[in-house]
Amino acid sequence: MNYISIILARGGSKGITHKNLKKVGNYSLIERAIITCKKTKSIKHVYVSTEDKKIEEIAKKSGAIIVNRPKRLAGDKASSEDCWIHWLNEIKKNKYFLPDRVLFVQCTSPFIKASDIDKCFRKYEKEKLDCCFSVKQDSSFLWKIKKKSVISINHNYNLPRSRRQDLEEFYKETGAFYLVKTKT
Repeated sequence: MNYISIILARGGSKGITHKNLKKVGNYSLIERAIITCKKTKSIKHVYVSTEDKKIEEIAKKSGAIIVNRPKRLAGDKASSEDCWIHWLNEIKKNKYFLPDRVLFVQCTSPFIKASDIDKCFRKYEKEKLDCCFSVKQDSSFLWKIKKKSVISINHNYNLPRSRRQDLEEFYKETGAFYLVKTKT
């Protein structure tokens, strides 16, 4: 398979300054994401969208193709979707390789495995899915607040407490990666 991945990595993080350059082990978050994508059997090119010169420098050294992100898409209110659409338009404009499917990878998920990404691609192809994304099984006791009352969601608090493994199985979106149809 010859697909592409895009990693959004802005420099102006508010929570943790320059978080995408922080190291986990011997590699920064941006390096880890690029290395993981390059280790897959599925991805032909890795793109990084950034406005930050240091991120750009490290991403290039790691083998990524840079798409310069405008400042208007590097602020706190810019959505990932807006950045992905900008990236797609830049790819079209520059006549880069643009397949039917694109993998969006979050560099703030440093423990993504190349094998998980390849598994996602296989599942996507085999089952003819519209999208495929990373999830984690969640067996938590869930609650919500409604009109100043606390309400149980997936269990009845009036009954003896269930064992965690007897709860209904839920899946939590991790945000690590998303595989989507480019056109969509």
